[in-house]
Amino acid sequence: AGGACKYVGTWVTHIPVGPLKGQAITWSINADGTSGGQVGSTGTVKSTWQMSGTTLTTTDVSGTPPTAACPPSMPGKYTVSYSADCNTSTLNVQSDSCLPRQMGINNNPFKRQ
Repeated sequence: AGGACKYVGTWVTHIPVGPLKGQAITWSINADGTSGGQVGSTGTVKSTWQMSGTTLTTTDVSGTPPTAACPPSMPGKYTVSYSADCNTSTLNVQSDSCLPRQMGINNNPFKRQ
């Protein structure tokens, strides 16, 4: 499953560990390669994304406050898998030096909104 699934859309999950445990992440993935996220009560992140096969590369561009975002020099690469109905996606880290992002999204199911 998942071959016909599209990543464009809005996805929601909850942070599983760390100081923001339980807070929601809402991530809007746009067809033009931009994305934006609300990270719990800490702020917002603007980023870019690219999909190559099942590999998602996401790079933060800016954050409000600035500490909400990972440095642009630290892109994250994840393998994306989908449920049979394409309404749940899971990202598994290939490489990501930004631990706060990795803690929030690695192996953490997102539900399509």
